[in-house]
Amino acid sequence: AWLEAASQWPSVQGGDPDYLAPLAAAQSLQGWPGVPLGVTAASMGAVQRSGGIAALSESERNAYVDDIGAFVRYPQLTPGFDVWAERVVARTYASRYGGLKEAPAYKDFFASFILYDEAVASLAARYARERRDALLVCVVSDDHVKFGCGAPGRLQRLDVDPEAAASSKLRATSVLLNPTANSTGSLSRSLRLALAVDPKAARRCSDYVWFSRSPPPNLLTHMMNPVDGNPFKGLDLGLSAPTV
Repeated sequence: AWLEAASQWPSVQGGDPDYLAPLAAAQSLQGWPGVPLGVTAASMGAVQRSGGIAALSESERNAYVDDIGAFVRYPQLTPGFDVWAERVVARTYASRYGGLKEAPAYKDFFASFILYDEAVASLAARYARERRDALLVCVVSDDHVKFGCGAPGRLQRLDVDPEAAASSKLRATSVLLNPTANSTGSLSRSLRLALAVDPKAARRCSDYVWFSRSPPPNLLTHMMNPVDGNPFKGLDLGLSAPTV
């Protein structure tokens, strides 16, 4: 049922949601529950066209943001956030709205972008807190995953138990699916594996990159074994025996 409404999602609106069909088929086959994440088209439009997050009512904002104080402080407390905003958010805005007279102001687009990230994190956290043993797979566009300042970073600074005096943080593993040099903002033919920030606060593109087929050799400049962290001596992408 959710696939029928996908054409109205902010991330799909105006496009074709058919690329989501394999996900819907897998969900139906396996009997997985669906968890709505993100921001409605109406709320996203209000933020982009009516003055940013202030355009939302308190109840609308609270539906997407668990901790407004943490939401406001996140940019200041996240190393490399300004670089990420320039290399990811501003780049997306330019490619999507460059030259359009009816484009939203960048500051309002930026507000909608980070609200979406916060909504994914908050809604995923609510689900995870109620089901401590569950595995939740969040499917979002790559701009909200890469370099760790989007939804994964926001989720990992939320408490497992907000009511406890001392609580562990939620964990999230990020995976980029079929990334390209261009999608990571690289100026070469290879993936940009990290943002050029202070080495002590480098932002890697993601925890893992997964490909549907063997990528060109020059796309990955150096591949590391996830088991021991050493460079691969012989590369096997597992395409002959894929696992999920």
